[in-house]
Amino acid sequence: DRFGIISKLNYYTVEELTQIVKRTSRVLECSIDEDAAVELATRSRGTPRIANRLFRRVRDFALVMGNGNIDLEITKYALENETFSDIVRTREYSFSDHSGKRNVTVSNKDGFLSRYEGAVGVKTGFTGKAGYCFVGAVKHDDKFLISVVLASGWPPHKTYKWDDTIALMKYGEANYEKCRIIKGQKRVGQIVVSHGEKSTVPLYLDGSRSMLLSKDDKVETKLQLKKQLEAPVRKNQKAGTLSVYINGECIETIDIRTTEKSGKETFVMIYEHNIKSMIPGGR
Repeated sequence: DRFGIISKLNYYTVEELTQIVKRTSRVLECSIDEDAAVELATRSRGTPRIANRLFRRVRDFALVMGNGNIDLEITKYALENETFSDIVRTREYSFSDHSGKRNVTVSNKDGFLSRYEGAVGVKTGFTGKAGYCFVGAVKHDDKFLISVVLASGWPPHKTYKWDDTIALMKYGEANYEKCRIIKGQKRVGQIVVSHGEKSTVPLYLDGSRSMLLSKDDKVETKLQLKKQLEAPVRKNQKAGTLSVYINGECIETIDIRTTEKSGKETFVMIYEHNIKSMIPGGR
């Protein structure tokens, strides 16, 4: 070669791209978890431009569908979206380019889908400190289970996370049953109305609640109800709450609301009340 220096350009490494993704998250003021940053880096084909483009796509989804950060709550919400659920549980998908001349088949890397009945995904992850991680989900009969495993082996033990997830799911299915803890009722009593055209209005409980419980779980409920409501009272006005506790921890609070409205008492009503109060036996 007539030139004295021979140079070769290499693609960016996953570690370098991870740092680029993290920097982009700081610049755009959108937080990203470590495993999510690594996942984007591994899908960027060694190119920062692709990494930043993927980051913006994920950011838009997280901002619209969640709180801007990817966590267990957004995962559960996404699974209840049938379109998302269908995508993450698809094992293989084929498509063609715009011209129709080139066919492409992509395979899902989620080995849990083929190893457990009712599996619906969801996401793998890896960092040097956390090892192999996985968020798994199963819909089976009337049960919906979500599990998370961290540090489930390090290279080359990629399959440990599937074994650990299967063990968790089997434990969940064997030891938890769906129980109705609150029954929605159209009428649960009544509450006094102060200075209203009605002396009381009926109350209802806003919907029933069911959840997976084990035989050792202790369920308690605590009722908080106002002594009275001041007129005017609106229909569906909040009058109190019923809190549900599992093993001493409050997991949900349900509103108790009015089924009817009540206006303020009129001058005529006040006048009649005063007259009756002055007449013996008038009440």
